Amino acid sequence: EVRPNATAPWGTVCGDAFGSADALAACVSFGHTRNNVQAAVIGNARYRLATTQHPAPIYMDDLACTAADDYLPFCAYNTRHNCDHAQDVAIQCTT
Repeated sequence: EVRPNATAPWGTVCGDAFGSADALAACVSFGHTRNNVQAAVIGNARYRLATTQHPAPIYMDDLACTAADDYLPFCAYNTRHNCDHAQDVAIQCTT
């Protein structure tokens, strides 16, 4: 789960074109050190909401991070999406 700021609701990232550079930027965003983390895309998260009345927003689509990006919002991405939560990305950060 991600959110654009501390007061926004938790949301997700669409897995369209999500790759290893995107996973690495996500792991670094979560506090891992770039040189000490292995980042892997492990498939779709199959996000399940606690309530179906207020679905979580999909904040990012077509994420395009580069090797220099250390924070997801620094990457290129679209805020408009063509996804549903079956396409939510799941990553694993291992130190």
